[in-house]
This record gives sequence, C-alpha cells and structure tokens, in this order.
Amino acid sequence: MQNVISRSRGKLRFIAGIDEAGRGPLAGPLALACVWCAKKHQLRLFSGIRDSKQLTARAREKWFLRLKNDPRIAFRATLISPRLIDQRGVSWVLREGVRRLVERFRHAEGRDAASFFYLDGGLFAPSFVRQRTIIRGDETVPIISAASIVAKVLRDRVMLRLHRRLPEYGFDMHKGYGTRLHYARLYALGLSPEHRRRFCAKLL
Repeated sequence: MQNVISRSRGKLRFIAGIDEAGRGPLAGPLALACVWCAKKHQLRLFSGIRDSKQLTARAREKWFLRLKNDPRIAFRATLISPRLIDQRGVSWVLREGVRRLVERFRHAEGRDAASFFYLDGGLFAPSFVRQRTIIRGDETVPIISAASIVAKVLRDRVMLRLHRRLPEYGFDMHKGYGTRLHYARLYALGLSPEHRRRFCAKLL
C-alpha cells in the first residue's frame, strides 16, 4: 500500500500524529490518540522516542508523563467500547475514532488552525484534513510514536481497572489479547460483558 498524501497549502502551525492500540484483542476497548505540537518544536520534543511496542511498560509510562507534563505538547484520546465494535465493526470505529480526534483538535486549536496530520498505516482522517498515512509510521515518525504510547498507556490502564472488577479473566496479564491463558479462562468462564463477541464467535 502506498502512503496517502493530502496536499497542503499555506504555512503550517501544528503537526499532529494519530495511532491506535487494541485493534485485535478479544476484550476491552479500542483506544486512539492524537498528539500535536507547534511545527517548530517537533524535532527536539520527541528526540529518542520509540514505538510503544518497542518499549517496556515502565518506559511507556515515563514517556506518557513527559508528554502529559510538557506544555508545548497536547493530546486527546478516545476509547471505543466492545459493544460499539460489535455493532459497527472495526473499520467503522477506526474512522469514527479518528474523526472524533480531529474534531477535538479543531475545538482546542481553532477550526481553521493550519495543521498537518500524520497517521499510522490503515488510519485515515476526514477528507478535508491535510494528512499523510504512513505504513509502520509508529516506527518511523516520532509524533506517531508519541500517539502510539498515549493510546497504549491509556488502554492498559483501562484493562487494569477491568481486572480489578473481573479478576478471574486475568486482564492484568494479557490485556485482552488472545493468549493461551486468556483462551483457557474463556473456555472455563464464558464471555464477560467486556468481550468483543464478534472476535470470540468461535467460542459462542
């Protein structure tokens, strides 16, 4: 797949990155995050950052706090529930999640803010947005890496809260992904309200 580029005009004020976490698990929400900053700050703010999958949980938390506490950086996130994923499907909820994030950026910075969005592969913003979708962008574009960290940290925190409510499923260990342990618990216990029934169809 080729990168998708939307042509931009005029001087840019902001750059933004969008990524998701939790597209494939059997349980829990899908999380999307948008991180942005003034274009002039982009190189030094994200120096040394890496894709969330290449970091330990501790390193992700450290980066998350750094992103959260730096006044030059802003981010928004959205969580899509398992119920909505079941009702509308992953493709629709990804589009809807990105749309929500774009609107939150426009609300925060002004609807006409000059901006450019970088999105990880498979994600696309509404057509009016100046954008570029980059395959494996979370590994190569620092501001997308930042978004991947925000999405992953926030989703993992949700899964830890779910574990406290439903400890028998072991969400603290597998975070809802289809591990051997998770399947064993599912066969023994059945589905919880936090499971994606479409993804667990073979178990029904």
